[in-house]
Amino acid sequence: MSNINRNDVKKAYKNWLAIRKDTHTIFDIYMNVFSVKYFIEIALSTITNCMEGYYKIVHKSTIKIKYKDKNGVINTRNKDFKEIMKEYLNSNEGKIIFSNMDRQRLKLYTRLRNHRNYFAHLDKKKKRFYGESNLYVLLKIRLLFRVFILKDIGLNIEIKNLTEQVRSIEEDIKWKENKNIYFSLK
Repeated sequence: MSNINRNDVKKAYKNWLAIRKDTHTIFDIYMNVFSVKYFIEIALSTITNCMEGYYKIVHKSTIKIKYKDKNGVINTRNKDFKEIMKEYLNSNEGKIIFSNMDRQRLKLYTRLRNHRNYFAHLDKKKKRFYGESNLYVLLKIRLLFRVFILKDIGLNIEIKNLTEQVRSIEEDIKWKENKNIYFSLK
C-alpha cells in the first residue's frame, strides 16, 4: 500500500463497511476458511465460491452479458463461474499473480471450474487440483481475492509489493526446486 493519509483511511473504512453490509455472509465464510484447519481442497473451492458471490454482489452492474443465440436473437444472461474467474485472473493484478506459465501448465480456468464444481456438487471426479498444485493455487487465489477487496474499497496496490507477495508464495512452495508441481495434477 502506498502512503495514505487519515482521510484515505476513513474513506477506505467507509467503503469497507458499505461492501461488508451486503457481503457479510461471504466474508464470514471466507474468514472461517482460515480460522480452522480445512482440507486444502475444500478451502480452495470455498474461496472460489466466495469470489463468485462477492463479484455478483459488488460488481452486479457488470454481471449481465449479451449474446446471440443460434437464431441470431440477442439475449442477456449472467456471467457463469468461469467468466467471473476470468475477470479476476485477467486483471492487471491477476496477470502478475498468475503467470502465463501458471495459466497454461495448470490449465487454470478449466481446473478452477472443475475443482469448484466437484466440491460444490460432489459429482464426477474431473481434472481438478491435487497436492502441491492445490496449495499453490489456493495461496495465489487468496492473494488475488484480497487484492480485489482492497481495490474495491479504494486502496491502491503497489506492483512492487504485489510481486514480492507472489515471489514469497512461490518460494514457500519451492516452486523452482519442485518441478513435479505440475505433474501432481491428475
